Amino acid sequence: MAILLTGGAGYIGSHTCVELLNLGMEVVVVDNLSNSNPKVLDRVETITEVKVYSNQNTVTLYANGRKVATKTGSRVFTFRVQNLGEMKLEAVSGNLHDSAVIRHVNKPNMSYKLPKDGGNGGNWT
Repeated sequence: MAILLTGGAGYIGSHTCVELLNLGMEVVVVDNLSNSNPKVLDRVETITEVKVYSNQNTVTLYANGRKVATKTGSRVFTFRVQNLGEMKLEAVSGNLHDSAVIRHVNKPNMSYKLPKDGGNGGNWT
């Protein structure tokens, strides 16, 4: 079920939208743009869900050296980060760490899409 957020392109509404997305909610924004800027929603769309798979109980995620959050749980740790360009992510648990670089793109690379007819998917299922 989606949440209808009126005024979601304004200052308070956009921050509310980000927090709802961080909670894993589906958000539909309606705004007449009388006191807001449509570019705000572009920034909200750059939020990327990052899943860290670990056999550790606690994982901390850093983005470009800044702490995003620390999660406690089992096996799958889900974080949401704002991806405005190229970003180095580092997952840390105790003295263990792993890193990756992600990049925001305006147009997806279609070679990463599995053809509808199944085709030769290689590693893609």
